[in-house]
Amino acid sequence: MKRRIFKIMFTIIFSIIVLNNYSQVNFPDPPKFLSASVLPESNPTTVRISWNPSDSASVVGYIIYKIVGGVTQTIGEVNGRLTTVFDYTQSQADNAPESFRLASFDANYFKSMITDPHKTINLKVEFDKCKLSAKLTWNAYEGWTQPVTKYKIYRRTSEGTYSVVGSTDSNNLSFENIELLPNTQYFYYVEALNNSGLTATSNSVSITTESYLPPDYLYAHFATVENSEIKVKFLISGNTADVSEFIIQRASDPDGNWSEIRSFVNSGQREIIYTDVDADPSKQIYYYRIASLTPCGNVSLVSNYASNILLRTENNGLEHKISWTQYRDWQNGVQNYKIYRDFDGMPVEVATNNPGDLNFNYDISWYVNYCQDKKIHVSNKYCYYVEAIENLGHPITTNTGISRSNVECVFHEPVVWMPNAFNRNSYDSKNSVFRPIISFAQVEPYEFIIFDKWGNEIFKTTQSFDGWNGFLNYDPAPSQYYIYYLRYYDFKNKEHILTGKFFLFAD
Repeated sequence: MKRRIFKIMFTIIFSIIVLNNYSQVNFPDPPKFLSASVLPESNPTTVRISWNPSDSASVVGYIIYKIVGGVTQTIGEVNGRLTTVFDYTQSQADNAPESFRLASFDANYFKSMITDPHKTINLKVEFDKCKLSAKLTWNAYEGWTQPVTKYKIYRRTSEGTYSVVGSTDSNNLSFENIELLPNTQYFYYVEALNNSGLTATSNSVSITTESYLPPDYLYAHFATVENSEIKVKFLISGNTADVSEFIIQRASDPDGNWSEIRSFVNSGQREIIYTDVDADPSKQIYYYRIASLTPCGNVSLVSNYASNILLRTENNGLEHKISWTQYRDWQNGVQNYKIYRDFDGMPVEVATNNPGDLNFNYDISWYVNYCQDKKIHVSNKYCYYVEAIENLGHPITTNTGISRSNVECVFHEPVVWMPNAFNRNSYDSKNSVFRPIISFAQVEPYEFIIFDKWGNEIFKTTQSFDGWNGFLNYDPAPSQYYIYYLRYYDFKNKEHILTGKFFLFAD
């Protein structure tokens, strides 16, 4: 009986002691989770988990958890209440976001409540080769009681340091970095911030801006006038594998707006020749260039430009003043200008000017006298053009570029001298035949008639150098007054009629 009473009393006392001990357990406070940041460019990929220490003095360490497939799993443990950082080096946060939690524990390994999870930022990048731009996208950072206020985007080149290139608000989880340099490596990461001054960084990503390669060069070889149209020639050299097509552009001012006038599919051609039938080279200067396009339709290279030469002439009596515009734009400039006259369809070079001399005067009095002496028709139309000769000395081509200007003509009003008498027996052949001395009229229609004093027609010709020799058939005409009638046309097809009288000396 005593033994039974002792057992009952022992059980009661032990139960009281155990219950008393459990009722005095104080579970430690959890740490304050600050951030889970992926360390940019860490290798291996590392997530740095940061917190403020637990307020419980009994805490001797912390447990770090990772949520895997919805299950919270322990991944590490650190000792020391004041320890505030854990680097997780087995992270895959560069592939996908990862979520972490924390708990504190005391010397009896009593654990605090587990914190709410913090999710890392996973950054992705896509490079647009056509736009030379980087499109960055990321997930929202999660875990702070105060929300994210903005995201900063950091960038560096392979040889530079990180700097901020842009930012977005908390609702915008993408950013496009445009106007990147070609063939350059860029590194990026994103940083989340909130109003409490907390930050969290993403993994880093990198791209290399491989661009489409242009040809080695595009060269405007010449622009020249042919048959009142402008013919242009361009030379192409180097690898054109990254070229989809070539476009020819035209402008009225090299510093103005260029418009596309023709395109050519890239077929590996080394030269392109094009004739601009819509241009009027007698009225204005046109500038031409060629550009290569990438498969994206972007311009990868632009040539120098070529321009037609605009020539002007001015009639100053028998002296013609010729001026022209400078040819532009050969790499080594113009060697010289050759001046040509074209009388009656026979071009002849008459002078060579140095590159800085864009004027020339040409006196045709010798030509008029020559034609009169040789009884050759004196034209009313005198045409000129110039040719610019390229100054070589560059490696692009050994073929000399030549640019011909428009052809412009000077027209003369007819000049007529009519004698008032002649002597058919004169020893001077010029005075033994009666005819007009006429210059600058059209060859035809032409009509020269002589009448006697009674109005009878005694001579008629349609040839400007024919005249009356003073005979009627084969008999000498009597010495007296006669009447002439002259009809001719000027360069505007205007009819002119001249009549008068003259005296025949028969001595």
